Amino acid sequence: MTSREAAHAHIAEALGLPEWYGKNLDALADCLWEVPGDICVILMDRDAMVKSLGVYGRKIISVFEQNAERPGGCGFVICGDAEDDGDAGDSGDAGETGGKEE
Repeated sequence: MTSREAAHAHIAEALGLPEWYGKNLDALADCLWEVPGDICVILMDRDAMVKSLGVYGRKIISVFEQNAERPGGCGFVICGDAEDDGDAGDSGDAGETGGKEE
C-alpha cells in the first residue's frame, strides 16, 4: 500500500465493500459494520504500512482495531509486528481530523 488511494482500493477489494464505499476513514468505519463478524482481517506487516502511509496508516489500523472490539465486529490480527502496540498517536476517533485526512 503505497498511497491512501491504493490502501482503500486494496481494502475495498479484499473485503468486498460496496460500490458506494467513500474510500476514506469515516466510510471505512461505516462499511466495516457490514462485514460479517466471522471474517478476520490479517495485517501482514504493520511497519511497512506505517512506513508507506505514516499517520494515515496508523489511523487505518485504529479503525480496524475499534471495529474488532465492538460486538459482532470482524476480527483483526497483526502478524510480524515489530512495533510496540502502545499509543499510536491516535485520538481514539476513527474519523478525520479537522475535516481533512492526515
